[in-house]
Amino acid sequence: MQHRAHEEGKAFEVVKMALVASVRGYAPPVAIEFARKLLVAAMRPSFADLEGHLKGKKKEAAAA
Repeated sequence: MQHRAHEEGKAFEVVKMALVASVRGYAPPVAIEFARKLLVAAMRPSFADLEGHLKGKKKEAAAA
């Protein structure tokens, strides 16, 4: 039960890290990288995967 609570809390830690880094003035990709590093290796997307996903989202937003 404690393990599950820790897993669920991890998502909030990741979001918190991205927000804190952003508030401190880091560029969004850098803030996301700080947050990505908090994930366990088995769940962490590679930098290239994450970058490709973000670029895909930018293209979708520009097309809309």
